[in-house]
Amino acid sequence: KDPLTGMDETIASLAAGAIYNINTNYIVKQADLDAGKIENKAIVVFSFEGKDQEESAVKILNAVFPTLSITKESTQASFGMVGDVLSYTIIVKNTGNVTLTNIQVKDPLTGMNETIISLEAGSSKTFTTNYTIKQSDITAGKVDNTAKADYSFDGTNYNSTIVKTVDFVKPRSLVSANDDDLSDKPLDILTSGHLVNVLNNDLINGDLVKASEVFISILNNGGINGLTIDSNGNISIPKGAAAGTYVITYSICERSDPTNCSQATLTLKLIHGVNLRIFKSVEFATWYEGNEMEYLIKVENNGTTNATDVLAVDNLPDGLRYMSSIANVNSVTTSVNDQRISWRIPSLAAGSSVEIRLRVKIAPLSNGLPKTIVNSAVVSSKDTELSPNDNTALASIKVDPFFIPNTITPNGDFSNDTFEIPGLSRFVSNELIIFNRWNDHVYQRKNYQNDWSAQGLVSGTYFYILKVKDEDGKSHDFKGFVQVVKESLR
Repeated sequence: KDPLTGMDETIASLAAGAIYNINTNYIVKQADLDAGKIENKAIVVFSFEGKDQEESAVKILNAVFPTLSITKESTQASFGMVGDVLSYTIIVKNTGNVTLTNIQVKDPLTGMNETIISLEAGSSKTFTTNYTIKQSDITAGKVDNTAKADYSFDGTNYNSTIVKTVDFVKPRSLVSANDDDLSDKPLDILTSGHLVNVLNNDLINGDLVKASEVFISILNNGGINGLTIDSNGNISIPKGAAAGTYVITYSICERSDPTNCSQATLTLKLIHGVNLRIFKSVEFATWYEGNEMEYLIKVENNGTTNATDVLAVDNLPDGLRYMSSIANVNSVTTSVNDQRISWRIPSLAAGSSVEIRLRVKIAPLSNGLPKTIVNSAVVSSKDTELSPNDNTALASIKVDPFFIPNTITPNGDFSNDTFEIPGLSRFVSNELIIFNRWNDHVYQRKNYQNDWSAQGLVSGTYFYILKVKDEDGKSHDFKGFVQVVKESLR
């Protein structure tokens, strides 16, 4: 008998050593799977010499579960544009109670095709794979991605499949308001207002923003009363605002998504500027070495704002030596530091000016050749200058070398009436001696002043000796003749 299968057979006789086979079947029930085994007992009841005897045998069959699971997840919950990359993690787990071999794991969308040679019960294997979004996915509005695991056990084929869906979500525009620092470009606010546009460097998705795409608001006026902004992003700064540096905070919000905003700052420097000018002139364009000459420097406030702590500076070039200076305003103070001559004017009212006369001496020429000297003067103040282009003035002179003329015409016409030696003052001392043709001394003077006019002498040829000493203490003698012509030249 087999109570489990319901088999009940009788064997009439069984000779010694003989075998009698009986086949019986049992259909596995869920309860057997839940129990994890099938325990089956077979019973033999027989008689021998009038006595009944019983034998039994128990067979236990364990349940076999060749099962696995496959899961699939995406790192990204959604995608928004072509080129986005979806990263998938696929986990294959042996959920049965037997080792599975040669498991084929495939993801047709990404092209992944892997083989698990052996996977013990309870173990798992993880795979990663990527997929790049195409335009067709944007059109479809989603990506359905299927992964499957195929395997066989005891001649039976199995498979497990999982589908993961990732939806398309239109990305929110990237609104970027960027700070503007215009403090290096001061605005003169005393005489007029100004417009400053803040949208010039603001972006939506990397492109310059259009005023029609955003709402613009002032979040903090930085302390400038009367500040406004229009729909084109122009901030209006009113005339007469107080001078200073201001930080204004504003925001831009996408019109199609008013909660999508970004804010930035605008830094401005407002000034009440001045407009100073400087002029520099000289009486003659040509001079001789050793001459003393005078520059006229004029500092003028050409603006509408009083200038304070005005400074005019003349860095004398090589070849000029400072002698003295005088201003037509008592409040001007003069400072001399080697070749740097400066004049400080405490205040210069709008529309007013100051004149300075700078006296210099032309140094001896080093090589005896003519030379051009360019001298500049610069004006500044502690106030911000509106027009710096006219804050520098130049004056150029030509310097000719010392020479001794050979003719004078002392006829009372005030032209060439004296024996004038241009450049004589380049020497620290001199002595002039004049002879007539008979070698008689007719004139002699130390520290000659260019004033000999042959007074009391007749026209004719005279001879001279000019003895000089230069700045290095070296003596030089110059000899020659001078023709005296007292009659009027026709």
